[in-house]
Amino acid sequence: MTIAADPRHLGARIGITAVLHTWGSAMTHHPHVHMIVPGGGISLDGRRWISSRPAFLLPVRVLGALFRRLFLTRLVELHDAGKLVFFGAQADLAERRRFLRHLAPLGKKRWVVYAKAPFAGPEAVLAYLSLYTHRVAISNGRLIAFDETGVTFRYKDYRRSGPRRQQVMTLDANEFMRRFLLHVLPHGFHRIRHYGLLASAACKANIVRVRDLLSVAPPPEAIAPKEPPDPLPHCPCCGAPSHSDRRAAMTGRSSFPHRAVASSLRQSTTCAPIAAIASSGAPISVAIAEMVRLPPRTSAVISTKRPRPTRSMTPGALHGPSRRHNQNIKSP
Repeated sequence: MTIAADPRHLGARIGITAVLHTWGSAMTHHPHVHMIVPGGGISLDGRRWISSRPAFLLPVRVLGALFRRLFLTRLVELHDAGKLVFFGAQADLAERRRFLRHLAPLGKKRWVVYAKAPFAGPEAVLAYLSLYTHRVAISNGRLIAFDETGVTFRYKDYRRSGPRRQQVMTLDANEFMRRFLLHVLPHGFHRIRHYGLLASAACKANIVRVRDLLSVAPPPEAIAPKEPPDPLPHCPCCGAPSHSDRRAAMTGRSSFPHRAVASSLRQSTTCAPIAAIASSGAPISVAIAEMVRLPPRTSAVISTKRPRPTRSMTPGALHGPSRRHNQNIKSP
């Protein structure tokens, strides 16, 4: 963004979306950053959109030199603050003089920044990066086997070309877990960051401004489908919808206070008054009858226990005279 704001180059405020990757295909430690940059930016006075030249955004040699200076400077600052720890053969780098001597050759090398327009368009780049934003190191589709010999998976050897690029590797379970945990980010790290025009604080306002400068209409807003109105009544206490059974839905009568409210009380209710009465030790039917204020006879119907079949509910009463009635009928 510093170079883009320089009038000798682009002279505009640009936006950047950076995605951190820490792994290679074989799950080795390979930290690198992918960045998506628009092909232009808003002028420093905010009045117009400045497009970059075709297939050219910023000089890569200038970008590489600036990145090298910032990276090495920050490393020295971290070392001076005691935030770098060294082990094994690198333990002597804890001394500042040895550390600076170790970094000296890096300041003389050319650092390469790969900045080119995407071959298949911006949609292909976004589709590629979206595969890695919420996935760590390896997908389930690359796993082949897991047995006593270890974990077998597929990987790509980018030093080869053609069919030989696809290779198979088997790692001990401990080594597989070690490589996998290398890519679990520490607390405070973010895999995706936005800068400049795309920073979260003013991203929406900047996008609206860019569309206005480019005379681009905003995309149509997605219309959420309207939910059909609930024909069933709600709980008179808490307003929760009643979970009516098929018979209640067909007859137009709610199943509360019967099966639905009793079921919700047995699980966990958000209706505070009913929960308070039920927690006092009173039966669920009493709690429901108290809140719905039903007459005493009706409260017996609300009991969670299945009522005993009465004489009028016996099969004989539905399909013919009862056995006792048959005994009173004299045969001719």
